[in-house]
Amino acid sequence: MSEMSKTAVEGLTSNKKLDSLESREYQIDIAKKCLNKNSLVVLPTGLGKTIIAVLVAKKTISIFPKNSKIIVLAPTRPLINQHFDTFSKFLNVSVDKFTVLTGKILPEKRIKLFIENQIVFFTPQTLRNDLVNKRYSLENTALIIYDEAHHATGDYAYTMIADEYKEQNPDGVSLALTASPGASKKKIQILCENLYIPLGNIHIRTRKDKDVKSYLQPMSIYKIGVNLTTLMAEVYYGITAVLEERLLYLTQLNFLSEKSRPLHNKVIRKDLLRLNKELVSLIQQGGDKTGVYSALSINAQGLILFHMIELVEQQGLDVLLIYLEKVKNDAKKAKS
Repeated sequence: MSEMSKTAVEGLTSNKKLDSLESREYQIDIAKKCLNKNSLVVLPTGLGKTIIAVLVAKKTISIFPKNSKIIVLAPTRPLINQHFDTFSKFLNVSVDKFTVLTGKILPEKRIKLFIENQIVFFTPQTLRNDLVNKRYSLENTALIIYDEAHHATGDYAYTMIADEYKEQNPDGVSLALTASPGASKKKIQILCENLYIPLGNIHIRTRKDKDVKSYLQPMSIYKIGVNLTTLMAEVYYGITAVLEERLLYLTQLNFLSEKSRPLHNKVIRKDLLRLNKELVSLIQQGGDKTGVYSALSINAQGLILFHMIELVEQQGLDVLLIYLEKVKNDAKKAKS
């Protein structure tokens, strides 16, 4: 390692609290590249995106004026509280300079807490609402960290916050973190445009990268079932009923061979994926297309409904609502 690299690494990690933080070369390398630059970090879950954010925040504190703020955003209150614990543990800042601001706190108190504190944790909707109502400014905010940054599409709060940040503080730095930026280059480009991140400032690691492999332990994945709450059960059975209608329609058009009811217990997602390919092929071949376009649309709805059921069963209603918001935004874009 060169003397310059050693100095950069020491600058990122020399801190009493950070001494207890496990140093991973790839985290330090990415953090160095994110300093003073709007950046997107893409890492699989469990590889330490938050630690990279802590390293960048630590360096930001050291080079910006003492009255500068750092804002950390995450979609849910539990995630915000988790970040509060991590940042307050490792940043060399008095814990009384940290605060969590959510919609549960009265606006007048939020204003006071925002002014008094240096490291501020928000749910995006709360910060957006406060900016819309001009309760405070981002002029003295040196760094905004967008966790779960793949949400930065459409009308989601991240996009409006980024616009305000750019306008109020053009020199402010944005750090976006995600495990899933999008399945296409276009989606990644839109995400970066919405957060004012140059495409050249995307830093990606996977579990196959050499500098990551040495830190990985063998991993086993287990699915543990839980009982649905009353509300979750109502939503689950409501979605299932709609799915049953869609599958029945496809059987009536003779695009699904399964006839025994209930269909949703016999037909699986793989069947609809196979059918989707068959329908697209029929359209491309020409000839009689009676019912094909309609079936293609219904089949697409069925795939969405299958995914919604999985979300309710495995991740809960909060994640389902985020997904539905994405579906709505995608539909708006398709019409425009």
